[in-house]
Amino acid sequence: MATSKLPKSRLESKRFEASRKRIESDCERFDDLVDGLLNSISIKPDFFKLISKNGLQSARASLPDNNGEIRNIVIFFKDLPKVIYLVDVAEEPEE
Repeated sequence: MATSKLPKSRLESKRFEASRKRIESDCERFDDLVDGLLNSISIKPDFFKLISKNGLQSARASLPDNNGEIRNIVIFFKDLPKVIYLVDVAEEPEE
């Protein structure tokens, strides 16, 4: 039987905190979506894409804003030995 992996602690940078506050003001379910994504990152960070040689990884999700438009969100983080360091959260433009 597989054992469940305990989530790592998370540490938010000032940049992450500021970006999160700016984005969440436009999306009422933003906290729910981001908290779910952060839980996944904390439990299985190696599942997400490594985007740079310095260990930066990204996780992406889409959610509706208060006007019903779809917003694409990306969280940038580093998987450190004892903690997940949350670098930034940003919106990606529609393609």
